[in-house]
Amino acid sequence: MTLSVRGDARHGPSARAWPSLAGVAAVTLLAVLTPAVQCLEIRGSGFPNVLLPLDETTQISLRFMHSVEKTPVVEEFSVQGQGLVLVATSFQSLGAGLGGLDDKELLLDGNCFQVRDLSRPVGRLVLRVSELTAHSLVCGQQTIDLFPLVPDGGRVEIGVRRLPRLVYWVLARRYPPP
Repeated sequence: MTLSVRGDARHGPSARAWPSLAGVAAVTLLAVLTPAVQCLEIRGSGFPNVLLPLDETTQISLRFMHSVEKTPVVEEFSVQGQGLVLVATSFQSLGAGLGGLDDKELLLDGNCFQVRDLSRPVGRLVLRVSELTAHSLVCGQQTIDLFPLVPDGGRVEIGVRRLPRLVYWVLARRYPPP
């Protein structure tokens, strides 16, 4: 009786399988060894995830119209670790949900109230957006209008994510910003 060594589990994969295994190993090694990229991830119902690259100097702001007061609000964020931190806010009226910032000084700059040096960790932002509030996200030089991406009242989640560079490169090309 003769034994076949090709494909025999006791002797490893066949010669034809080596190129495939080498390719998988190379891609896996690249994904593991390449430095991670920190990015802002925008997820919502009805559209693919959006990934925007971040560095420690990237400025992030959320702009919207207050749903009751119908006046503009701007919230500014920084990235610390794996989360967002609210660092400042500005608004034009002291209506519902605005101005209640405890011990922080409320400054009047022209026709705009400002609160600086907040340093409030928020982690991820979860929003309900609509045409009425017209939410937009500014990340560095890029502005993304959020309300056209989801149905009226739809949920959008914004957070920080670290991805291997290769994974980021593949996903960012597959799902470019709108």
